[in-house]
Amino acid sequence: MNIAIFYSIGAFGDCARHAIFTAIENNAVEKVKIFSKTLETLEEPNWKSGCPGDLGEKLRTSPYAHKIEKINVDVTDEEQVSKIDMKDIDAVIAGLGNRQIFLGERVANTGIKNIISRMKDEGIDRLVMMSSFGIKSKVSNDKPGMEWRVEGKIMGAIFKTLSRREYKDIKRAENEVFYSGLNYVICRPMGLGEGVPPVGKYWVQKKKFDYVLGPNVAKMDIGRFLANEAIEPTYEKVAVAVGGDPEDAYKSMSA
Repeated sequence: MNIAIFYSIGAFGDCARHAIFTAIENNAVEKVKIFSKTLETLEEPNWKSGCPGDLGEKLRTSPYAHKIEKINVDVTDEEQVSKIDMKDIDAVIAGLGNRQIFLGERVANTGIKNIISRMKDEGIDRLVMMSSFGIKSKVSNDKPGMEWRVEGKIMGAIFKTLSRREYKDIKRAENEVFYSGLNYVICRPMGLGEGVPPVGKYWVQKKKFDYVLGPNVAKMDIGRFLANEAIEPTYEKVAVAVGGDPEDAYKSMSA
């Protein structure tokens, strides 16, 4: 199978970048097409994560690097997206937008709208998309986010004030996916700390208010979730909260 990965700047895009490793290392994947206007970030040694070593070098020297094709595209440019070659793609991963204060790039809604249009042109049905905990959209209501921790309330307050426009951008993107008719899963991760080391696992909240998650999760582990769901879907037309080990649910975020 062949996978397309779209990413923008910010933690959502970082997770999509990390998904490249899981995707290319899977024997079922023949090609991974990477679409971004910041492809140069793939060359950086650290991808704003707690992964050891030089990730840029690791990607360049991977025995699976031949599977990768990089395409420069601005996802907010409808004409550019309409011209990209996706006719051999089986699933799409989208890491667009962000929930970060003052980052300023709000491309989730416009970008996902353009990508969905291109997917429909080529008959591509599977979409795996990054979002955030604490989002209330047509897909489902995750308010209050991270309901077992005070950080969830803090993030809710930030979404109403400093990151209000980011919240609206992400919510509108979820709504676009809801109305698309595609077979989607939306990933709503917990905290994506840059210093969190990957553990090779992730946990999905089974039921809101009845199940907790670790409040911080490595970007590589979220990338693993994204790639796994693109390759072998287990969730359909839902948004799921994804985090760390539930045993860490009540530990300090700074620990």
